[in-house]
Order: sequence, then structure tokens, then C-alpha cells
Amino acid sequence: MRLALVGYGKMGRELEKAAVTRGHQVVAIIDPDVPGMAKEMSAATVKNAEVALEFTQKEAVLNNLEQALKLNLKLVIGTTGWYDDLEKAKELVQQYQGGVIYAPNFSVGVNLFFEVVQRAAEAFRNFSQYDVYLLEKHHRNKVDSPSGTAKKIADIILHQINRKKKIVTESLNRRINEDEMHLLCIRAGAIYGEHSVFFDSEGDEIELTHRVRSRVGLAIGALVAAEWIRDKKGFYAFSDVFKSLISGGQNGK
Repeated sequence: MRLALVGYGKMGRELEKAAVTRGHQVVAIIDPDVPGMAKEMSAATVKNAEVALEFTQKEAVLNNLEQALKLNLKLVIGTTGWYDDLEKAKELVQQYQGGVIYAPNFSVGVNLFFEVVQRAAEAFRNFSQYDVYLLEKHHRNKVDSPSGTAKKIADIILHQINRKKKIVTESLNRRINEDEMHLLCIRAGAIYGEHSVFFDSEGDEIELTHRVRSRVGLAIGALVAAEWIRDKKGFYAFSDVFKSLISGGQNGK
């Protein structure tokens, strides 16, 4: 598969290495902030790429999406924090009859973790003696808080445990309400990413944790998404197709 990388920061470089190991070819790199790189997407700069992988800044996503669609490129969006524009993105995909897949986190392990959290939350649904809360940690340079992954985990829990109605992310100088779920965020050092869900009672506590060791898992997941969207049209969340990857197995290796 011929790939274009839109964004050539740490994640872009990891994608480049992972693409080679999966037998793909990076034919174009676009990043206006890197000297010597193409500044924008065009027929000349994307060359003969089939799929573009977009890991940039939230402000750039819609423009990059529209440019990819105009160039008949399928697009994988790994940038987070832009989800207020999801409806606009869907409209653009429909207008151009293109193919786009996005996720707050493309890590195969994280998406498996989503499945684990969903099943755990479902199991705890009727046991009100257990309170649930979240903790996420990331490196000091991460710009969004909470992370897109943490928001996704929180949404999964709220959907399963109906006694929790809202997420609280700020520091609390009061007693937390019964219908609130606390989501704590830490930004420090060089932490790749860590997400934990706790079910706590007077008698015990159960902890579920996913801890990232490197960006390799994110890169592989994004390439799995690129392989999946290559011959498809439509607007997809990676979570929507992950169950098919679980059952099929081979594309998630």
C-alpha cells in the first residue's frame, strides 16, 4: 500500500518505521513545520498515495480531511481534540464520497481495553456499593486534557452504569455527587500514556489498567486502520470496525 504521512512529528516517524515492517511504502510526507518537507497536500505532494495518515493538530484536521477527499485519498485521522466537528466531517465525506476512519486511540491494545472496560462496567452495573472513577497520565507536552482515550473510556462507563450521569474533571473541594464520576488527569515527565479504571467499595477495589510502553502499538493500529479503509467508502470510528477485526484476527496482527 502506498501511504502519505500528514504530520512528521514523533508519531509520523513511528508510522514510517512501522509501515516498512508491514510491507508498505511511504511515498509522501507533508508537514509545514519540518524544514524540507512539503507544506500542504496537493496532487504533486501526495504523489500516488492511496491512503493518508493524519497526525497533526486539531485545528488542521478539517482542512486536511477536505484536501484528502478532493485528492481521492482515503484518510486515517489519529489527531484528537477535534470531535466537535464530527458532523461537518461526516458531511464532507458524504459530499465527496470518500473514505475516512478516525479514533481517539488506534492502539490495538487500547481498543481491546475498551472491550474489557465495557464488559466490566456491565458486570458492575447492578452493584451500587462499587463506585467507579478514572485516572489517566500523559507526558508533559500533551495539549488536551482529558485525553481522547479517557473521554472514550468515560463514555463507555456512563453508557453501561446508568447511576453515573456526568464526568467531573476538575479538582473537587466538596463531596462528589452520587451521579458524578471523577476523571483525574496527570501531565508530567515523559509518560507515553496510562489509563486506569477503578471499581471501589468498602471491602475491596478492582483496578483495570492499560499502560503504553511505546508508540509502536499506536502506529501498528493506525496501519491496520489504513489497510481496512483502503477499499471502502464512508465515515467510520475505529471502534465501529474493531469487532470485525477481533473476529477476523488476521488484519490486527
